[in-house]
Order: sequence, then structure tokens, then C-alpha cells
Amino acid sequence: MKRWVLSLAAALVAAGITGCAGTTQTINQTDRFAQAGIAFADTVPPLIDESFALTVRLDSHQLVEARPLLKDMTRPERFVPLETSNDALIERLEILRDVKRHSQVLKRYFQALQSLAQSDAPAGIGQATGGLVTELGSLSGSIKSKLGGSLVGGNPLSSFIPQAVTLAVTGIQSAILNKELQEHGENIERELAFLSGLFGFLDESAQADFDALQAAATRDNIDLPFVGDGKLPSNWARRREDAFKARLEFVTLSQARQAAEALRMNFIALTEGKLSAADVSALINDVANVVALFEAPK
Repeated sequence: MKRWVLSLAAALVAAGITGCAGTTQTINQTDRFAQAGIAFADTVPPLIDESFALTVRLDSHQLVEARPLLKDMTRPERFVPLETSNDALIERLEILRDVKRHSQVLKRYFQALQSLAQSDAPAGIGQATGGLVTELGSLSGSIKSKLGGSLVGGNPLSSFIPQAVTLAVTGIQSAILNKELQEHGENIERELAFLSGLFGFLDESAQADFDALQAAATRDNIDLPFVGDGKLPSNWARRREDAFKARLEFVTLSQARQAAEALRMNFIALTEGKLSAADVSALINDVANVVALFEAPK
């Protein structure tokens, strides 16, 4: 993981999008925006891995808690809850794999957008974006369909996705870039809105999973030993300290949601010819905060 973080940070610096004062090179805002999008897309897979690992831990804990209730069942009957749980996790894993695929297709789109912003854009790059947009729509549509029956806090994924906006493409000097935004701008805005909503959905789900695990661990390792009649375990104080530390170290997806939404709002500003250096610098900071989640020692 650390090697991935270092390579991503190096790429951001090499691209000149760190926003450091004193830089002598003026960078086209579209290019900087695209670089930020590329960097954000690369953070999605490790974030998804963290989310899934937490889901598995909670599921395993729930199986352990339920196991004593199965003592009067036959072996085949005891296997049913485990098999059902495994099937649900495999189904969830397939959805999250599609999310990873979506992020990598989005990365390729931002790379194409970066090329379109250059005067020497390769021939055919404009046509290539159409296929990427179609693939993005197919993946996001499949993910939304598969998660359609899932609720977080009583709310479906659709409730987390920002409402569509009407884009007015203007102020784009490059004819090929203007054409691209006219043709696919609204599609990309929807894909970024989907990503923002998905991270909101996953963030609340992960927070609920984490809280459930922490409550169980606190009950078993801290509360029950303390109120019991026996002697406290020698490491009781350390257990209590670790429980609070775990809350500090928990990798929340809220910063990813914030970065995805900033990416969407920057894209809208780009299409309207209103994207400023300050906007992109703020976006870069949001993406850097997501990268920093993986820099802290575990």
C-alpha cells in the first residue's frame, strides 16, 4: 500500500498539481482538473478494499455470536447460515469489483480529457471517449440495479446521488474539447454524481458496521470484565485505550465522498467556462486528503 501512495504522490508532484506557491509554470486548468481526476480514480480501489474488509469482519462476528444458537441443529442445518452469508459476501464482492472497474474507466476518460485539452491531441481521441462514456454508464447502471434493494439507515443508494443539472457549455476555446463536453458533459456529470452518492452510501454503511463491531468489542473486552465480580485482566486498561484509538484510525469514506463531489462541481464549472485556479487547488487538496488516509501508519 505504501508503494502505491508514494507513486501516486510522485505523479501529482510531477504533474505540477500540488498547488505549491512559487511555481513558474502556468498549467491549463483543464489539464490540472484531469490530473486531479486521474489521481482520485486511483484512490478508489484501496478505499473499496477497506470497505469490504470491514463488512467481512462484521459478518464473521455476527456468525460467531449466532453459533451457540445452532447447537441443536444437524450439521447440514448449521451450514446454512454460513453458506447464506458467504453467498451474500460474494455478491457484494462482485458489485465492488464493478466499482473498481468504473473508477479505472473513469481514469481513462480523464486521461482522454487531458489529451483533448492539448493542441496536439492525438487523432481519434475524441471518438474514443464515446466508448468510455458508454462503458461508464453500463457499469454504474449495473451497480445501481444490484444495490437497488439495499438500504443504509433506511435510505436507498438513489437518495445519496445528487440531482442532475443542466449543463451550459460555454467559454471553451478548444473546438475539440468544446465538442466533447457538448456531447458527453451531462453523461460525465451523472457518473461523477453516481460516484459521490455511492461513497456516501458506502460511508454510512461502513460507519454502521464499524460501530457495531466496536460496541461488541467494548461489551466483551471492557464493560463485562469491569462490572464482573472477578479480577480485571492485566491488560484491561490497554484494551480500553485501544478501543478509543481504533476510532481515531478508522478509515472513513466521507473524505472520498467530499472529493468526488468536488470533482463533480469542478467539472460543471469547467463546462461553463468558470473553473478557476482556486477551484482546482481546493479539489487537489480534497484528493490529497483521501491519499493521506493511506499514509498514516497502521
